[in-house]
Amino acid sequence: MNELLDEGLDSAYAITEIPESSFVKSYAEKVGGKKEAKVIWDWARRLTDSIAKHVAMQLSYIARYDDDQLSKEELKDLVELLCKNKRLLRSFRIHFAMKEGKE
Repeated sequence: MNELLDEGLDSAYAITEIPESSFVKSYAEKVGGKKEAKVIWDWARRLTDSIAKHVAMQLSYIARYDDDQLSKEELKDLVELLCKNKRLLRSFRIHFAMKEGKE
């Protein structure tokens, strides 16, 4: 993993910002082969998706029940985070839509 850190890839999110095929092509030799590079990218994607879903659930709860606990600045920061992270935004929309549909 030091090879990835040396390249500035210091998080699962940073890895998944690179398309899988590009990551495998660029880093296979540095991480021990194409198979290993695919495993690393897939692990990073699963971790990033899991975190995005967790954050989306928390944000939907806040938006629904605890909106008075967020300052305008905190809400602005969360909206900016959602706008920057397409996975997080998609997870938030899906989770919130599912919650709306159940009630």
